[in-house]
Amino acid sequence: MSTETNTTTATPVAPVASPSKVFIGNLAFELTEEDLTNEFSAYGKVVLARIITKRNNSLGYGFVEMEDEESAKKAIEGLHKKEIKGRAINVELTKERQPRPPRQPRVATSPSTSDSTAAPRAPKRAAAKRNGGEKKEGSNGEESKPVVSGDAENNTTGARRRNTRRPKTGAKPSDSPASPSATATTSTSSTGVPAERKAKAPRERKPREPKEKKVVEKDTTPREESKDTVFVYNLPFSYNDEQLLALFKDYTPKSAHVIINPRFKKSKGFGFVVFDNAEQQQKALAVDKTKVEERELNVRIALVDNKVPAATSPVATTETPAN
Repeated sequence: MSTETNTTTATPVAPVASPSKVFIGNLAFELTEEDLTNEFSAYGKVVLARIITKRNNSLGYGFVEMEDEESAKKAIEGLHKKEIKGRAINVELTKERQPRPPRQPRVATSPSTSDSTAAPRAPKRAAAKRNGGEKKEGSNGEESKPVVSGDAENNTTGARRRNTRRPKTGAKPSDSPASPSATATTSTSSTGVPAERKAKAPRERKPREPKEKKVVEKDTTPREESKDTVFVYNLPFSYNDEQLLALFKDYTPKSAHVIINPRFKKSKGFGFVVFDNAEQQQKALAVDKTKVEERELNVRIALVDNKVPAATSPVATTETPAN
């Protein structure tokens, strides 16, 4: 009697790279390395926590190295499939990457070796004779005329036309007839283009005239400090005229205007505030360095042109005009 033995082959498992280093997947994109450290510190000392990023954006996975193997196993048991910031994370030991087998060099196949077994092609003249150029005997024992194929007939017709071509006007006929080969080479080339063709003279290109550089004139208009207007910049982009006016309510402002981008219909982040007199203007400078919506305001005395009177400065009032 023969006994059958069942042999089972074990599937190869990648060796563990580090018994104290774990891989974490399916992480929330807003999760930080500090959050990972806080989660894993409940199971032991965290040596290193790292989230893999690309262009400062999280890729959703990372690694945590614990102090010892026991702490890593506890972290896997406690945090695997635990929901953190709306996502159930995957925690497992890191596995060592197996080396790839070397690639085999490619063997280049030349066309001479690939076509060595193919039968050589017969020349065209031999093929023409084989197709019907040979003489055949008729039914009465007489020799029949050679049968010429279509391609051969076209070739002979073309040669006959070239040989019977008339000479050009004004040319003297030669005493001896020219050979067909000489006539063909002098009249046309192998591509059918006349052999004697005058080369075209290259076109003359005119040199380009240098472009005139535009000179931007700087504004040299003299300016002086306004006596009733302040310039406010680094404003929140959500601010409008009323909110800007409310910032200076303790100094009795007359009007305020936030400059708007006409293309995008949004604030440019700066504006002007007009007061009744210079005294209130000077007091309003105390608003400088005040933080509004996490932005530090900058307040300066506005500058106006000498030619333009102060009443026509580019400051619009927030009061609605009467109809």
